[in-house]
Amino acid sequence: MPRSAFFTPPAAPASPVPPTVVAMASCWYTRDHRPSQTPPLSRDGEPTYARCRHCHRDIASHNGQDWHIAGGFNAEAAGRNHAQAFLSVVDVLDEIVVARFPIGAMNDEDEIRAFKAQLRLRYAMDAPESMLELRDSRYGRMLA
Repeated sequence: MPRSAFFTPPAAPASPVPPTVVAMASCWYTRDHRPSQTPPLSRDGEPTYARCRHCHRDIASHNGQDWHIAGGFNAEAAGRNHAQAFLSVVDVLDEIVVARFPIGAMNDEDEIRAFKAQLRLRYAMDAPESMLELRDSRYGRMLA
């Protein structure tokens, strides 16, 4: 039987992964990576590395609580070794830094606490539908 002029053989697969339907890991949607095992403790200032229990990718953490893909750019970690402390307003759904405010010039912890309250009010962080979180570079994540 002759081949049609419009017939083209199927292309080779683009990847060696078999063409099956694979469910996306939960951390792909939530960006909430968790280590598969308890990682060994690292020295202060050095990141801890592990493998995500959901997506099985290499992940890293500077405080043992917030895990990010190892090797990727992380704006929170980029400023962590910076000499000046700052507050970050972060969209937790997309893990995007919305705003960053330096607090190095503030001498008093009460003054910083008042500024945090002012930011929470300005960005409506206490609203039930808010996806924004205030983070302090001195402590990692601040949930209060």
